[in-house]
Amino acid sequence: MNYKDILKDTQGSVQIDTAGSLMILAVALAIVISIIGAMIQGIALNSTATDVKRLIETDGKYDTAEKQKISNFLSGVHVNAQVNVSPQKDIYNLGDTFIVTLKSDMSIGANGLSILPITLAGRAAGSCEVYHK
Repeated sequence: MNYKDILKDTQGSVQIDTAGSLMILAVALAIVISIIGAMIQGIALNSTATDVKRLIETDGKYDTAEKQKISNFLSGVHVNAQVNVSPQKDIYNLGDTFIVTLKSDMSIGANGLSILPITLAGRAAGSCEVYHK
């Protein structure tokens, strides 16, 4: 068999094409799963923001002790997020409105390769249910 016959032989090309196609499919599937994970985390952030809002509504404050209580709650539900309350006051009175925002950074990618860093946010609006004298 000479080198011309070896170059004309295409028996292995189908296997290489198939392996390449499977590799691309696996990476695409990993990225889709990563996107679904981001969507689920976004839903969890919204739910957790509602829970944090409820803590502030029923306690009527957002002071240092309340921030620690919220931090303990977030670590208990395994959410790593930055909490922002607007307008930020130590004491909220009956009917005072506020917005709780939770932000979390993550990246979309495959096999440890970060393709797209994104910031997810969950928001909840509430009003104080406590009257302070």
